[in-house]
Amino acid sequence: MDDQLEKLQTQMAFQERTIEKLNQALIAQQCQIDEMERQIRILAEKLLEVRAADDNNVPEPPPPHY
Repeated sequence: MDDQLEKLQTQMAFQERTIEKLNQALIAQQCQIDEMERQIRILAEKLLEVRAADDNNVPEPPPPHY
């Protein structure tokens, strides 16, 4: 009976460590996702600015054919 209890306690400790490691990995991934979303918003804003500036300029003539 004591061996079973010890085995269960060992398994429980292992599972708790595993859950904590998975939780930390999940937190790190969420931070990466948040940062990527922020960068995408910045890039989207810059793209809109470039498109707006392009709309105000005269288009360039096509390059000559060789």
